[in-house]
Amino acid sequence: MWTNIGCGERVDLNEGLWLSRLLPASDGGVPPLDPLLLIDDIQMNRYGFPSHVHSGFEKLTLTLEGRVQHTDETGRDEILSAGDVHYLFAGTGFVHAELPVSQCRVIQMWFNIPFNTRDYSGFAKTYRRPLYLTHKTDWGSLLEIAGPSAPIQLVCAASVSIWEMKPRAMAEPSCQGMGLAYLLHGEVSTPQGVARSGQCLTVGSAHSRSGKIHAGDEGCVFLWVTGQPLKEPVSMLGGHVIKIT
Repeated sequence: MWTNIGCGERVDLNEGLWLSRLLPASDGGVPPLDPLLLIDDIQMNRYGFPSHVHSGFEKLTLTLEGRVQHTDETGRDEILSAGDVHYLFAGTGFVHAELPVSQCRVIQMWFNIPFNTRDYSGFAKTYRRPLYLTHKTDWGSLLEIAGPSAPIQLVCAASVSIWEMKPRAMAEPSCQGMGLAYLLHGEVSTPQGVARSGQCLTVGSAHSRSGKIHAGDEGCVFLWVTGQPLKEPVSMLGGHVIKIT
C-alpha cells in the first residue's frame, strides 16, 4: 500500500514563522495526491499571516499547540486553541487573517474543489474540540475531524482523522484513492521502512488499498488524510487555485 516515505521541505517566512511543506505546489496538472493540494506544518511565534485573500479551494487549519486568532471579512474574530479546527471555503474569494496569540503550531490542509462549486461564495466556520468523536480500538484511538460521519463535511469528500496508537500496536489504515499519513509523534514501521515524527507516508492508488503499520516502543500519533480524486488539473498561484482547461 505505502508508496513513499518522505520529509517536508522547511520554508522560513519571517523571524519566528516557518513551516514544513509536505507537498510541492501543483503547477498546471492533476495534483499527485488529488484532491489534496497542500499540507503545511506551521510554527508561529511573533508573526503570522495578516489579511489576505484566497479563492478556488477549501482549507482546514488544525491547531495542535498554543492559540491562534482567526479574523475575516465578515467581522468574525475568534481565538482557537489546541484541538480546534478552522474551516474555510474560498470559492470566488474570501479575505481572512491568521495571527498567533501565543507561540503555536498548526497543520494547514488545502483541498481542490469540483469545478461546479468554484462560483460559490466563500465563508468560514470554527469547529471546537468537544465536537469531535473519539473511537476506542484495540490498537488505540481514532479522532474523526472531517468525513462522512464527522462534524466537518468537505465539498471534495475527503476525510481527515488523527490516529493515536499504543506502544508496539498494529493498525491497518485503508483508503479508496489517495492517502497520506503524517507522523506527529513517535514512529511507525512498514514493509517499505520506518517513518518518524515529521515524516509522511503516502498512497497514490486509485483502488481500495490497506496496509499494516506497527507503532514503535513509545506508540505514535499521526494525521490520516484520504480522498477520492477529482481528476481536474489546477495551478496554484499564491493563495489562489485556478482550474486549467
